[in-house]
Amino acid sequence: MLTYLIVIALNGRGYLQVEYPLVVAIFVGLMELIPEIGPIVATVVLGVSGWLNSPLIGLIAIGLYLLIHRLAVTFVGSRSRRRVEELHPAALIVGAVALSELGLLWVLLSVPLLVTARDLLIYTHSRLADPARPAGLLPGEEAETKSEEAQPRRVPLVHRRAARNREVNL
Repeated sequence: MLTYLIVIALNGRGYLQVEYPLVVAIFVGLMELIPEIGPIVATVVLGVSGWLNSPLIGLIAIGLYLLIHRLAVTFVGSRSRRRVEELHPAALIVGAVALSELGLLWVLLSVPLLVTARDLLIYTHSRLADPARPAGLLPGEEAETKSEEAQPRRVPLVHRRAARNREVNL
């Protein structure tokens, strides 16, 4: 989204001449999903395509992409990297090899697809279990239960008044 807005703004000011800003934004978004290789591919493609117009536009494209990539890594990267690291390496290898039969693009997209498939399977299994687990609770996590010790016990007003009256009469 940020890529799209920046390209539209620079097109409006006359700094860039991008005919299809939505295609550029989708490309950058897809490349962000591919770990390690995606940012390199996006930088090279944006740099070369910008360099064909002029060297200044190539440098602007690379600089803007690196800024957007840095923001994505800062705000989203830690969460998504943690989710990928939870995926068992054997499942990752088998999935990447199986998807390699479909082509190079599928190999590059194998990690995000496998993580998404794993999360959907876990969610579906949890929701169909008997009894159903709350949404967002993964296996191995316990539901928060409110213990009676942590919550002060509420005493009805009638009982508090009766106790106060007994103390006064003593």
